[in-house]
Amino acid sequence: MGTRDVDGVVSDVTEPDGADLRIDGDPNTGRAAPRRPRPGIVDRLRLKLCAAVADLIVLHGRARMVMVGISVVVVLSVGWWAVRPKPPPLEASLPFITDTSPAPPADVRDDIVVHVAGAVQRAGVVILTEGARVVDAVKAVGGLTADADLSRVNLALTLIDGAAVIVPTVGEPLLIDTASGVSGPVRLNTADAAVLETLPGVGPATALAIITERDAAGPFIDVDDLDRVPGIGPATLERLRPLVVP
Repeated sequence: MGTRDVDGVVSDVTEPDGADLRIDGDPNTGRAAPRRPRPGIVDRLRLKLCAAVADLIVLHGRARMVMVGISVVVVLSVGWWAVRPKPPPLEASLPFITDTSPAPPADVRDDIVVHVAGAVQRAGVVILTEGARVVDAVKAVGGLTADADLSRVNLALTLIDGAAVIVPTVGEPLLIDTASGVSGPVRLNTADAAVLETLPGVGPATALAIITERDAAGPFIDVDDLDRVPGIGPATLERLRPLVVP
């Protein structure tokens, strides 16, 4: 309960329990200020909405910071990948091995010396390259004469060092040295017993004596060396001279 003076009259005023006894009004008018209304449901919703928006802004800011951080990491990674020291290529990292194997030998051919006689233009000794053939030897002496018998000469035969090429004339008898494969006189240092026995005055015993002599004393240097073979006398030697070569 309180006492209120209104227009000079003092009266007792009884306030209900729990009433607000404060007077916040204008002191000149004496009127009490209206009470502040409690926020309604709309205001409460608006406040909640503002709070939610604020939370979203905070969350959005954090998300943006995360995205910015990820972007920075990606940019730095790409930059490092671009400027990183590049490893050398595989070929450069492998040990260099030098081929020290010797070079294959060049195809060097030796010279051979061949005697060409018979029905040729200039009979004599010629020097040819190893692997030369009879036709090469014939060309080296100027070719054949008109009476040469080519039917008994193998122009394609490969020559060896020391060979003799004897080109017969038509109707002339020809002996074959089977050891060298070259037509012409028999080669004493290479002919076997069968070939030696084709010579006049040489039988199996004399052929064996020729072979034994060349094996024991060395190859024959000249046809005259046949005189040291038992069984060959001066007469036989003269018969053999045009038919044999050392």
